[in-house]
Amino acid sequence: MQKKRLNSRLVFSVSIVLISITVLFAGIFTVISVDNLIAQLNKLPLKAVIIGILGLTLFLILVNAPRNSMAAKRISKLDKTPSKPSVVSHAADCFRGKRILLAEDVEINREIVLELLQPASVEIDCAENGKEAVKMFCENSSQYDMIFMDIQMPEMDGYEAARRIRDYEYKLNIDCNARRKIHNNIPIIALSADVFKDDIKKSIESGMNANIGKPLDYNELLGLMHKFLY
Repeated sequence: MQKKRLNSRLVFSVSIVLISITVLFAGIFTVISVDNLIAQLNKLPLKAVIIGILGLTLFLILVNAPRNSMAAKRISKLDKTPSKPSVVSHAADCFRGKRILLAEDVEINREIVLELLQPASVEIDCAENGKEAVKMFCENSSQYDMIFMDIQMPEMDGYEAARRIRDYEYKLNIDCNARRKIHNNIPIIALSADVFKDDIKKSIESGMNANIGKPLDYNELLGLMHKFLY
């Protein structure tokens, strides 16, 4: 049915164009020189020119109508497609009540992380080097849900800090098992500008769970939090 309508439109529009061209250019094609052609065009009545222009315009409208209709239907379908909710939109609801230990020696970098995670409603304690991070964790290990560990820090780097935290957890697990309790290892995420394969391998071997490169990406940061906290 749709093909028949399309064919009838095409036949009608082509007929209009042929008639318009006949009216517009009647007797012109016998002209030999360009000057004569221009002279003949100037002699054409205004009515013939208007009919030709209207016929051509009608032809273009009828030919493009089916395409425009199909494009409109596609756009309508896209508008009705439900959008997938992002991690960012649910950040505040997901991480409320969680506590993170951030080990970062550069003050501006600490401020960036605090600013990025402010919408997530997560509590963050800061350590200025690896040694301080180990001390804070060992004194209150049950209070923390995750650690963000910078790699290059004074006094003790992130690799060594991660190893000492894992050693502490290992000893804690032995004591807990003796009391029939199990202590889960805390997720440690490396924060580093070096995200080459060897750097990632070294951080994993030191006991970290994942890497995130600097400068930090908000969605990637929340994605890792969601992965390891839930």
